[in-house]
Amino acid sequence: MGAVLTEAQNKCFNFLARYEAEFRRSPSVREIAAALGYRSTNAVAQVLDALEAKAYIKRRKGMRGIDIVHRDEFAPLVGSGQERLVAVPVMQLDIFQKGDKPLVQRGILYFTHFETEGKDCFAMLAGDDGMDKSGLLKGDLVLVEKRPIAETEKGVLVGVSDGESLIVREHRFVNGRVNLLASNRSYVEKVIKPDEKTSVKVLGAVILSMRRYRKIS
Repeated sequence: MGAVLTEAQNKCFNFLARYEAEFRRSPSVREIAAALGYRSTNAVAQVLDALEAKAYIKRRKGMRGIDIVHRDEFAPLVGSGQERLVAVPVMQLDIFQKGDKPLVQRGILYFTHFETEGKDCFAMLAGDDGMDKSGLLKGDLVLVEKRPIAETEKGVLVGVSDGESLIVREHRFVNGRVNLLASNRSYVEKVIKPDEKTSVKVLGAVILSMRRYRKIS
């Protein structure tokens, strides 16, 4: 993520990005002034100076010497229309089983290759509000990469089965144990000790979350 832009800088940068996408070249300073309503090219130069200082663009000699160096993370999703879709299983616990509930597939959702990052993933619904202070709520759709978590990784969000529900927690290694922390302190910390039989299982690393917003009447 780049440095914060002012409104004028953001408008100019967005114009540069749109122009480059359409014409495969950068606009001239005069074209920027005309498009954005500047009365002088000096005013445009000041905005471009700020964008370059904030590492959004890099300038070189020439009438069209503006190169965009900052790319929004989700830019590949916008307007391509050709992104290959990946079938991802949606998993839940089998509530009809006694004891520890096994994972079962409840359906399939389609994600872009950009969203899955080409990794082996499954989707699940967050089963509680344990991570609400981190912006993740009960019922949010979570994409989980199926992989072990290395001891050197700090503060990774992981999908967890606690035998009763699928939840998300922050993963930390402490003294050889796995600590699963909730951001909502009303939820009890879960600890997995080495060689200990437990119903709590780490399923993988969270790489994406999604939420459907509903109108509040």
